[in-house]
Amino acid sequence: MLTRASIQVSASLHRRKIGLRYAYTSGKVATSKATTSRPFESGLERDFYQLLEFDADVVTYEPQPVTLNWRDGAGRSSRYTPDTLVHFSPAMGRRPVMYEVKPQAVLRADWLELRPRFKAALKWCRAKGYDFRIVRDVDIQTPLLRNARFLLGFTDARMQIGGTTALATRQGVLLSLVPAGKTVTPRQLLEATAGTAAEQAELIPFVWNLVAHGRLMADLEQPLTMASSLQRPAHG
Repeated sequence: MLTRASIQVSASLHRRKIGLRYAYTSGKVATSKATTSRPFESGLERDFYQLLEFDADVVTYEPQPVTLNWRDGAGRSSRYTPDTLVHFSPAMGRRPVMYEVKPQAVLRADWLELRPRFKAALKWCRAKGYDFRIVRDVDIQTPLLRNARFLLGFTDARMQIGGTTALATRQGVLLSLVPAGKTVTPRQLLEATAGTAAEQAELIPFVWNLVAHGRLMADLEQPLTMASSLQRPAHG
């Protein structure tokens, strides 16, 4: 039986290269939180990266940042490459987290094989001042993921085709119609802003832009619709 003291862990100088092995499970996610796009090796990893991209508290995330070389108490050597290292905004006071992304069914089926790897990762992360977490498909593939995918299409970077001044003007007009402490729906906000259906349709992306940046709050654990409740945060 492995104990924490019996595991000797070191980090490889070379990361494992992520290749596009299967077109339907591999690819790259565009990101605003790094200088280059982020590669993934499974659809579940891609989904997780989309959540990280949407999370305003995440500053950077790095897929497969290190390969751990470890030897158990019986002298057997192994290698293990955790999936992602995530750094958070200093204002959050959170330590970096190394994540392993796995379907729940795989964890159940292969736990005896996976457990020693995770123990080695936990030991290495503690020595570095990181946390280690396992995140499952049931944690990732939720209504929040669907909303994140939708709202990522309405970030400021996507909405500045007409210029930053036009974007700021529309944001200001919409926000001015949502008093602090009051709740409105997207439909009510559009009706209060524009008189015709065509004018309201032009403003819909700007409503979702405000939700994407947290300037209008919604319950993102529920599907977003034109009847969703929106509220202006106290600080905004």
